[in-house]
Amino acid sequence: MNGGVMRGCTNLGNMYRAGGGVAQDFNRAADLYEQACNGGDLRGCNNLGDMYQAGGGITQDLRVP
Repeated sequence: MNGGVMRGCTNLGNMYRAGGGVAQDFNRAADLYEQACNGGDLRGCNNLGDMYQAGGGITQDLRVP
């Protein structure tokens, strides 16, 4: 995906994280957030960090790379 649709990845990640309109899937949400973050969408980076910090649905990881 190109930079023009990275916000869409973040938004879709939000849907999977919350289970809004799709079956809740934390792993899919994290994958979409990571893709968005790698594509330059800072909201995707923030949301992925939130998931790792809270450990909500994915393994909590507070290590700094």
